[in-house]
Amino acid sequence: MVSRSLTTIIGLTGVLALTGCGTLGGGPQDDSGQESPEPASEESPEVASEESPDEPREPAEDVTLTMDDAVQTITYPIQGSFAEGEVTMGLHSLEVVDDAMLLTVSFMPEYEDPSAVHLFQNLHSLGSTTLLPVVNDRENLKAYHVPRQTTNQFAQGGGWLGGSFATGAWASPVGDIEAQHGELITHWAYFPAPEDDIDTVDVAVVPGVQEFQDVEIQR
Repeated sequence: MVSRSLTTIIGLTGVLALTGCGTLGGGPQDDSGQESPEPASEESPEVASEESPDEPREPAEDVTLTMDDAVQTITYPIQGSFAEGEVTMGLHSLEVVDDAMLLTVSFMPEYEDPSAVHLFQNLHSLGSTTLLPVVNDRENLKAYHVPRQTTNQFAQGGGWLGGSFATGAWASPVGDIEAQHGELITHWAYFPAPEDDIDTVDVAVVPGVQEFQDVEIQR
């Protein structure tokens, strides 16, 4: 039976909202109760974030990430009829911070024609829905999906999506990403933090392809 408490989802929204907001508070005060002037600084003031507090902040891109950094890798044939070859998928991290859990996964296609270029969403047979990752806690019979701000009768949760399915998903968008031969493409997705005291989970990414098993949760 799949379950997710409403409290967990509300908590996730709160912690993600806080990442986009600064800490409120006045400057230091003297004995008269008046604020003391701030010391002069030659540095430019920070620009306030314009991100919506209801949207998760995108993790900083790690330009040094390679498939060798992956904790686990799985290689599977390209699905559909758009391309011939295989994809190596690597799981890099599953990190819990407060009520949020961040998954980072990379994909590296290798085509029979090395000069070919294909859209990432065409490497899998689900069409515009692409991939809907799930974190499975089988010990407690629970599954965690990517929260989304909209509902869709054809997709439970969110993930790496395209077209109308991508609206409101707390994950990196697919859009028109082109996947070249041997190129590493990194995607991230947020999940609610596990409700139970567990150290490992299984992560399903591609339908019909084996899961990443016994993935250690980083805290």
